[in-house]
Amino acid sequence: MKRHCRLHVVARTFPLVVALLLMALFPSSETADAQQQQRQVILLVADRLSFSDLIDSSLPHLHEAEEDGAVGLMNITTGGGISDGNAYATIGAGAKAVAGALPGLTLDRNEFVSQTPVGAGSGSTLYRRLNGRSTPSGDVLVAGVGEATQQNASLPPKAVVGLLGETIHRYGGTTAVIGNADSGPDQLQRYGPWIGMDEAGAVDRGTVSASVLQAQPTAAFGVEADTAAIHRQLSAILPQATLTVIDPGDGIRLDRAATAMSPQAYAQQKQHFLASLDATVGQLLPLLGPNRMLIILSPVVSTQAWQEGERLAPVIAVGGNIPPGTLWTSPTTRRTGIVQNVDIAPTILYFLGMSQPAQMSGLPATAVEVTYPLQTLHAVFDKTVTTYQTRGGVLATYEWILIIAFGIGTVLLLLGQRGLLRLLRPLWTALAVVPLAMLTLTLSEPQPAWSDALLLVGETAGWTVLTFAVRDPVRRLLAILGTVALGVAAAVCAGDWPMYYAYLSFDPIVGVRNYGISNEYMGVLIGSALLAAGAGVSLGGARRWVQMAALGSLLGVLLLLAWPTLGTNAGGAITAAFGTALFFSLYLLKERRWRAWAWTFAGAFGGVALLVGISVLLPGVASHIGRAVGLLFRGDFSDIGNIIARKWAANMNVLGYSSWRWVALITLLLGAVALWRGRLDHRRPLPRPWQSAIWATGAAGVVAFLINDTGVTAAGAMWIYLAIAILWTAGKEK
Repeated sequence: MKRHCRLHVVARTFPLVVALLLMALFPSSETADAQQQQRQVILLVADRLSFSDLIDSSLPHLHEAEEDGAVGLMNITTGGGISDGNAYATIGAGAKAVAGALPGLTLDRNEFVSQTPVGAGSGSTLYRRLNGRSTPSGDVLVAGVGEATQQNASLPPKAVVGLLGETIHRYGGTTAVIGNADSGPDQLQRYGPWIGMDEAGAVDRGTVSASVLQAQPTAAFGVEADTAAIHRQLSAILPQATLTVIDPGDGIRLDRAATAMSPQAYAQQKQHFLASLDATVGQLLPLLGPNRMLIILSPVVSTQAWQEGERLAPVIAVGGNIPPGTLWTSPTTRRTGIVQNVDIAPTILYFLGMSQPAQMSGLPATAVEVTYPLQTLHAVFDKTVTTYQTRGGVLATYEWILIIAFGIGTVLLLLGQRGLLRLLRPLWTALAVVPLAMLTLTLSEPQPAWSDALLLVGETAGWTVLTFAVRDPVRRLLAILGTVALGVAAAVCAGDWPMYYAYLSFDPIVGVRNYGISNEYMGVLIGSALLAAGAGVSLGGARRWVQMAALGSLLGVLLLLAWPTLGTNAGGAITAAFGTALFFSLYLLKERRWRAWAWTFAGAFGGVALLVGISVLLPGVASHIGRAVGLLFRGDFSDIGNIIARKWAANMNVLGYSSWRWVALITLLLGAVALWRGRLDHRRPLPRPWQSAIWATGAAGVVAFLINDTGVTAAGAMWIYLAIAILWTAGKEK
């Protein structure tokens, strides 16, 4: 009987227990939404703060924030030229944006100013005057939002100004802004609202009026931020605000007055600015918790820092359960300790539990644990700045040597001077191994420009001499191509230093997205691998294991480029799939060219399918490939079109100034001369695998140009090896 009663009690209480467990494990959407609404972000703008300031100055509260949270370096490139307005607009858009002609013309709704470039009026009056529409609700209005919206819609790539605030509003959140960088009455320099405004140019709460300034005779322009007034505003706003932007403006004022100040006066004011900033951080740190995060960043570095080559701004994130003593990174840069300004908005939205709009090109930043974060970041900073300062001269020299050498080779081939071409094989070898030498150079400590140049020449000479251990010319060429391909593949697998700091890799100061392998090295890898496969199969004859080894190596390149944690280069993976399929189709299908092209496009489609499959099987790995696949599955074709337009615009922009276009053009001319000269000489046809590899490399370069955002660099780098293969073959012994 007792047992029956116990069973009856268990039977009655079991459904209740299960329901409670389910509620605990899977909270309702209303509960989840309430938890997300409790989350808040405070963004403190420390404009003109440099990384050197964090290292050299005594700033206890900033150092406390560094130790308790994540610290990093931020790329500051924008749409158009770098300016205050463009920098703030870019952060608020989550994409490279411009702020129009009047970025500082921002007012409180009822604030009246007697002198502006468009006349006198209140904030609401000036808004209606410039935009031709009714005034939206909100305490703060950006008068020039209409013109900026139009500019960004007409310039590739398209960005949406105010998208961060707009997204927060869609989820029912509120935005706030406090502070300005005014240099006097009616001299409005108010950029903070560009971060928190919505697409209509409105910020819900706060003030950008002169009420948050105070007179200070020794300060730049005689005014400075009234930290007490800012704190009072914050206390009133913070309980309701989802995002609060605090922009004291003292750094901008000081930087603008610097040219008229003595070094002593500037140094004194700089210390005062840093001390005031540190005190503000000290007031904010006690307000933080698991649901409230503070981000401290500088949208633009000071003029002095810029002139000294310090073009990455510091950024600190603390609170919000960010692990202490960590470094910030993001899938956009894939470099520990470095993020982009376009990552800030997606990071804020991710913390708030809000979906990121497709128009944002950045990705959420994450904290990475390292043993010695500040020392590691200092090393990253030194290596990045040194590489940036040296890269331009080194690359320009290499590119023009390629152009001149291939031009000479074209003339010699045109004149039929095969003997001279044979004598120049050491030069072709040196040109082929330079990208590999650039990778091995990164393993040494940062050196002055002249020292790095000498080391690069020495390593190139060393690699060139090593190849002479192989006597047979064809085997030597195979050794050169194979060594370059293996070296680049190993660097991609190694990640950090070799690939990230080589001269042919991405430059985080310039600000392009890092896919794990740069487009230049993607071209080097595909070109050298395709031609190495052709040389290997030519030497191996009809041996099946040689063919399978060549196929395996090319499929390995494809996987390396497609894998999210390695290459994650969609354009590179598609190019590799196309080149591999074309090579084997031309080689195996003999004269049935239509079947060869059919198999080629089938192989390229298979490469795309592989990309989709990897993205689906590894959904937890953040990458732009996975994001594009998600858009495709959701049917967001307009957003996919925006991505394609952005990439094509970037490609056309690079095509306008890059020396790689001349490398590509001289290679095309060389190929045309080789075809014409080959018919005149009536020489014995080249081995079919070698012919197939040359044609596949040429066609893959065209594909790389068409589908990559800096396709001209990928095609130019790939065709280095195409030109070398042609010149090497032209000098082949009879």
